[in-house]
Amino acid sequence: MNRRQNCFSKLLVELTNSYLIKRFIHITGDFFKDPIPEADLYILSRVLFNWDDEKCIQLLTKVFTACKSGGGVLAVDPIIDEKMSGSLPGHLYCIIMLLMFEGKARKESEHRMLFQTAGFKDIQFKKGNVFDAILARK
Repeated sequence: MNRRQNCFSKLLVELTNSYLIKRFIHITGDFFKDPIPEADLYILSRVLFNWDDEKCIQLLTKVFTACKSGGGVLAVDPIIDEKMSGSLPGHLYCIIMLLMFEGKARKESEHRMLFQTAGFKDIQFKKGNVFDAILARK
């Protein structure tokens, strides 16, 4: 948690020196209990792989409902290849998530199902080294 606060503090310093500060809002809370405010873009970095499918659909549905028309969500999580191959770090994250939490690393088709079930369309995937990106629009 301390490392996250340090990163966020550095981000705020950079944003303060930028014109973007007027467009950036950081809100703390519980995804599942607290309301999600309306926005153009939601960034869920290393969030979905912490939860089982039911919780992910619940969260993504709340985000979809709050999202402005034409807006979207950017999710950053490891994606396992359809043939269950992929990066070693991605598989290690999958094992860790299975052992410690309710979540798992998912295949592209599994992510697509979660986002579509929540109502998102135009779902795009971009591969990275350890983490991958999913961009879905309302």
